[in-house]
Amino acid sequence: MHDLIYRSGGRVILPHGEVTPTGRIFERKEADDLFLELMTRAKVSYWKRNVAYLAVRGFGQSSWQER
Repeated sequence: MHDLIYRSGGRVILPHGEVTPTGRIFERKEADDLFLELMTRAKVSYWKRNVAYLAVRGFGQSSWQER
C-alpha cells in the first residue's frame, strides 16, 4: 500500500465502494505512518520496523511522485 501511495503521489483512486473515501489524497508523512502501522500489525520486530520507517522518512522524498 505504501509503494502504491508513493507511485501515485498520494492520490489513490479505488473502485467506488471498496474504500471510503474513494478519492483520498495522502500526504507523504501519512503514507509513511501507514507503512509503520502495517508493519506493527504484521508483528514486524520493533527494531526492523523503526529502521525501515526512518529510512523511508529520511530518504523517500526522491521516490515520491509529485502530483
